[in-house]
Formats: sequence, C-alpha cells, structure tokens
Amino acid sequence: MQNIQYLSDVVPLSGVGKGVVMARLAKIEIAFVTTQKEIFARSIKAYLAEDDAVPLLLGMEDLFTNARLVCDYPKSKAFLQA
Repeated sequence: MQNIQYLSDVVPLSGVGKGVVMARLAKIEIAFVTTQKEIFARSIKAYLAEDDAVPLLLGMEDLFTNARLVCDYPKSKAFLQA
C-alpha cells in the first residue's frame, strides 16, 4: 500500500442522505483503463472515511481539472478524455 498524504484532520461531512460521515481529506492516486487497455493514473483529493460504511468520497475538482468529461446522451455513453 502506498503512503497516503492526509491534508486535514478528521472532519464531519454531511450531504445527501441522513447522518454525518467522519472523514479526512487526503491526496490519492487513481487509475483508469482506456478502451485500448492503456492505464493512466491521476492524482486527486478525496475524503477517506473513518469506517467502511462509506470508504471513499471522490473529489471531482481534481479529477476534471486535467480531463474533459464527454457525455453522448443519444448513445448512452460518457467518458473522460485526457
């Protein structure tokens, strides 16, 4: 397992649904596989929950900063374009 860079202490998060999730902001690396079977990694911020009920809350800001979200509604397809 790689080192996780925590960016905050544990904080309460709320939003859709009931209750509060305790989590810490961290910098993580995620990987994508293209249709040509190429793998590319992106570094993003995510909230890592303190328990397994909600293990990971992805931050979209970093994900979309370096990629374009393409939605083709007539074909029912969506993908990220790097």
